Amino acid sequence: MEASLRPLLLAVLFVFAPCAQAQYGVNWPTQPATPFATEVQPGTQTLRVSGVNDFLYTYDINVVEITTPTPQNLPAGGVGGCPLDTYPQVKALATDALTASTALAKLFPDTATNPKSLLQTQNEWKTNVKPSYDKISGEVAGAETEANGIADAATKRFCQAAVSDAEETYNRGLKPADAKLNQGNHTAEATFQVKNCKSEILTIVEKYKGTPTGQSVTVRLDAECDQVTAGAGVLLSEIQQRSYTSASLPNQTGQFLSVSGAGTFHPTLVGLTSFNFPWEPVSHEFASKLGNMRLGISVGPVIQGTKSDVSTFGWFTGGTVSFLHRLYISPGVHIGEFADYPAGFKNGQQIPANFGALTPVKRWTTRFGIAITIKGWDVSKTLAGGQDQPTPTVKK
Repeated sequence: MEASLRPLLLAVLFVFAPCAQAQYGVNWPTQPATPFATEVQPGTQTLRVSGVNDFLYTYDINVVEITTPTPQNLPAGGVGGCPLDTYPQVKALATDALTASTALAKLFPDTATNPKSLLQTQNEWKTNVKPSYDKISGEVAGAETEANGIADAATKRFCQAAVSDAEETYNRGLKPADAKLNQGNHTAEATFQVKNCKSEILTIVEKYKGTPTGQSVTVRLDAECDQVTAGAGVLLSEIQQRSYTSASLPNQTGQFLSVSGAGTFHPTLVGLTSFNFPWEPVSHEFASKLGNMRLGISVGPVIQGTKSDVSTFGWFTGGTVSFLHRLYISPGVHIGEFADYPAGFKNGQQIPANFGALTPVKRWTTRFGIAITIKGWDVSKTLAGGQDQPTPTVKK
């Protein structure tokens, strides 16, 4: 039996080879296909939205705020009371700090309409903020030395304050903005609970100062729903489909009992309802590598062809190993009616002349069988499916 089944099983496993698990991430503002992912595992999952312009906007996932943009109330870099034309190094530092902070403030739009992409904002920084910003770090030491060397106490105090304000503008406003805009990962990420059989709907809404910009993305993830499934396929059963005829033998006179359908296994049709266990038999990682292997119990009717007037109906029950939520291999027992030898006969026995009809002795029996079926219907999805809008938790 094993030798005859091995090529078939290898071929089926090849067709249903394991595929990579879905990665629950989307690129803003691309609207993914619906559904974005199927057979999502119930429990805690994570959605990552990449490429968001979190420098300017906030992002709500089902009304949970994910990110906070850089505030606009930046230090101004005041220079009152310091004669900048007299002190060129202090002037250079103060001017560049003021120019850069002013250009940074202009990156923030006045309204939520006509939202800007992350790349557009980064290009505006590169063009308008970066030329002055890049000079500041190299100007600080010279400006401090120049201000500290002023003889007039009042002028010295004002120029030192100008240098201090410029440094504060750089350290509190410009540097954090540079880090957030140009070195940040720009993702909005949240965790949420996936419920059995539900289609989880997550809507990401972009906002500016609490007002939607008009850009949004909706993600649908269909949760796994195969607690109860139905499928059909073939059963290889040890219940023989025997038929009996009279036949002649070489070099013999008379008629002899001939038996057909007496092989060890024969194929027949089976339809199974499978009850899949809610846990994985091994670790999730290992089960995934084996093609999302699951265990369960399967039961269902058997339809068998017959030439001996036995019942075409039977029943099968057994354990199940499933792969990729589609292929089910179920070893178990087949209960069916069996046509045994006619009373008083055995294979090859001579049939008396004018004996009459060869009527087999019919009886019900239980024998080993192995079913190979393909899922055709998620019963549990029909009974418990639907949509759900989870309230995610911000992933810190």
